[in-house]
Amino acid sequence: MTTKNATEDVECCTLDSDLGINSEQDHDHGSSTGSLFALFLPAMISFVLLVLALLLDHFFSQSWFLGWIRIIWYVVAYLPVGFPVLKKAFHSSRKGAVFSEFFLMSIATVGAFRIGQYAEGVTVMLFYPRGELFQMLAVKKAKSNIKSLLDQRPDFASVIEGQKVILKKASEVALGKIIELKAGEKLALDGKLLSPHATFNTAALFGEIKPDFKSKGDVILAGMITAAIEAKSTHPVGSALIEFANNNKNSSTTNVIEVIEIPGLGLKGIVDGNEIAVGSSKLMKKLKIDYDKELDRIPFTTIAVAINQKYAGYFLIADEIKEDAKTAIAGLHKIKIKTMLLSGDNQAVVTAVAKELNIKDAFGGLLPEDKVKKVEALLKQQVKVAFVGDGVNDAPVIAIADVGIALGGLGSDATIETADIVI
Repeated sequence: MTTKNATEDVECCTLDSDLGINSEQDHDHGSSTGSLFALFLPAMISFVLLVLALLLDHFFSQSWFLGWIRIIWYVVAYLPVGFPVLKKAFHSSRKGAVFSEFFLMSIATVGAFRIGQYAEGVTVMLFYPRGELFQMLAVKKAKSNIKSLLDQRPDFASVIEGQKVILKKASEVALGKIIELKAGEKLALDGKLLSPHATFNTAALFGEIKPDFKSKGDVILAGMITAAIEAKSTHPVGSALIEFANNNKNSSTTNVIEVIEIPGLGLKGIVDGNEIAVGSSKLMKKLKIDYDKELDRIPFTTIAVAINQKYAGYFLIADEIKEDAKTAIAGLHKIKIKTMLLSGDNQAVVTAVAKELNIKDAFGGLLPEDKVKKVEALLKQQVKVAFVGDGVNDAPVIAIADVGIALGGLGSDATIETADIVI
């Protein structure tokens, strides 16, 4: 089944890569080992000679350290750090930059030598490499922050072309294309929002933990994560249903618009002009739709479907426990680690799975905030808590756990961004 939702997408734009920094002065704040060595070796030589001169001047007065010998000693101490500055001052003054830092330092230190304050002249020049060091560290940190910011951008984007959604490298997406975003997904390129409204998590970019609300036409930036948006579901169960529909020979291309994901409950949208709601029985209750109460007693995952506010039926999905899951849980119990199962599935399903895995504490029918409360209760008992989750619904509880673990294969960008460990 191929779907298209033009109202929920993002029109992308590209960044101009021809960025540069112009400087009025010939600085090079590269922090390579070679540049550091070239800068600080002369400074160390000057520093050692200055210290020896001060000792000979004030503590170990020597009769030979007088007159021209003393002057030459200070000049030799001055030249390793002073000569490069004098050279730059000469070149900058020829260009008319008589107020450059190099020219001003040169005037100050030569003046100090002229009035016999040799130690002060050398000391002023020694402050120059120190300042350069601070600038190097600042530039290095800025470059690191910029690189980290660029790393926030995903490598691929889902581009809508006709009735199809095609996964493309972000670098290959042309200006003006429309990108589809799913809940919890990270934006690959800068662009403008085409949805009526959306909420983004911008913590990775700006450190701001509050949701950033955007409206149609607002500029959005690469690296933002869709906290809530009219979008198709990223839930594994939703993916399973889509895969089933794609494999169904009788399925046809369907126009899907205005899809809204309701965390922990399901989603609703318009399919070929009909209002469709798909989710748990709690979604039916929330939408005040009368449904078959048998759904609450079935020991399997059930997905209720309503069409135009009327209950139409349900999907039955059996949970398949991985072969090594039981062994992994047993291993945790062996080393005295208590396990607990928190799930949004109905209690009958959760109880059946917990029984097979030998997990004593199992809670079903939980919304994201319910999971958070459960973990907060454990944290108040002064115990260390690790939480493993996948969907965007698990991001809040992963964030508050002592150790948050996201399943990389199934996890949303929001979950992976929040987690301490990604499997």
